[in-house]
Amino acid sequence: MKNLLILFFFLSFSLHAQYSVKGTLNPVKKYSWVLLYKVEGAKQVFIKNTQIETEGNTGVFKFNLPKDTKIGSYRITYDLKSDGFIDFLFNKENVEIELDPSNPNTTTVNTTATAAKFIATANGQSYALTFTDDMGAFTFSANNSLVKMMVLKSVSSVVALKFEDSTNPAFSTIVEVTNSITNGDWEELIFNFGTSVGNTYDRMVVIPDFIERAENKTIYFDQISFNVNNTLEDYYLEDIDFESTGFGANWVWTTDNNYTDPPLEMVANPNTGGANNSSTVAKFTSTTAGDPWALTYTDNIGSFTFTEANSMVTIMVRKSKVSDVGLKFEGPGGIYKEIKISNTLTNGDWEQMSFDFSSEIGNTFNRFVVIPDFDDSRFQDHVSYFDQISFGNQTAGFDDYAINFVKMYPNPANSIVNFSSPSNEVLEVAIYDLSLIHI
Repeated sequence: MKNLLILFFFLSFSLHAQYSVKGTLNPVKKYSWVLLYKVEGAKQVFIKNTQIETEGNTGVFKFNLPKDTKIGSYRITYDLKSDGFIDFLFNKENVEIELDPSNPNTTTVNTTATAAKFIATANGQSYALTFTDDMGAFTFSANNSLVKMMVLKSVSSVVALKFEDSTNPAFSTIVEVTNSITNGDWEELIFNFGTSVGNTYDRMVVIPDFIERAENKTIYFDQISFNVNNTLEDYYLEDIDFESTGFGANWVWTTDNNYTDPPLEMVANPNTGGANNSSTVAKFTSTTAGDPWALTYTDNIGSFTFTEANSMVTIMVRKSKVSDVGLKFEGPGGIYKEIKISNTLTNGDWEQMSFDFSSEIGNTFNRFVVIPDFDDSRFQDHVSYFDQISFGNQTAGFDDYAINFVKMYPNPANSIVNFSSPSNEVLEVAIYDLSLIHI
């Protein structure tokens, strides 16, 4: 089904008695008429039709709408046989739509005849979008929460997929992925909605070029599919170590406030000879044009409540300059808590940093945010590494260097805990309760 949803650039007007909806199809192919409908929930109400005028290989059409036309979603159908149509949002403004009903590149990984074409205008919002309610209500599950989409773009920028409840758009979920291919070939992007399993939505929103732009950008997308999600994990505040057998590496990490929003990368540890000998770590690039608070966040942490046992959060960082590192937790109803601490090491060694969230004991959060380089004087791109994020109070007086070499798991635990260390020294462990009574 060739469902093309294009959104468009709006033209200003003053004191007009009517509005216009102008469109072009290039190539025009066999199409000769277009029909205009008002979309009302699952129904479409016929408004009028008009003939497509041919100018070479381009078809043009125009609808005139009276000034009392209602705001809302409208549909232009250009192919009844193959169910080809475009949806747009009318908001008491003139509308122009450009449509290419053909696939611009059928020689590579996407050989379909028709694709959606979206023009993100220079004057449009960074989040210029198109949406549809035609998919109907559905519930994310383990069988459909890995969403794939083909895109063809000439620039690298964030592509966002968002699902909403059309009657309450604030109830939504969004995943952002940055494309990497810009040479005219199609690329498959994967959007992991595992954190939304169990939630029901009935609107899909596509933001093909989530970035400020100085000129119009044309983006094609196609082949949106819902697939089995094999990455779902049971997690409750275990260490986030970014290893393939641990937690974090398969999570959805969204980059934001970072201009082009390059994705968080999982890379080999650049220094395994010091305080952090793990194999894989997270790499974050803060761009020059990004905000001081360029960040990455994940909802895979799930919903949890801070207690005395988990309110001391530690993270390993490796940076080449001194700047604040921010950890932030967000929760339902807009609550949040952010703590910023400056790193001290810049010589290539790993450093453990501790963040005391004891002020939030009793509060529940469901999003974890990392701001690796909170710097308002950044004059070039800066790379930060982080790893080994742990939740649990540290006992005062321990030697920091020794703690960096010892890992306790699981944490928290019910009855049995394990300790590991890369050294050959025998570990002597003493356990105290919260009243500092030796057990």
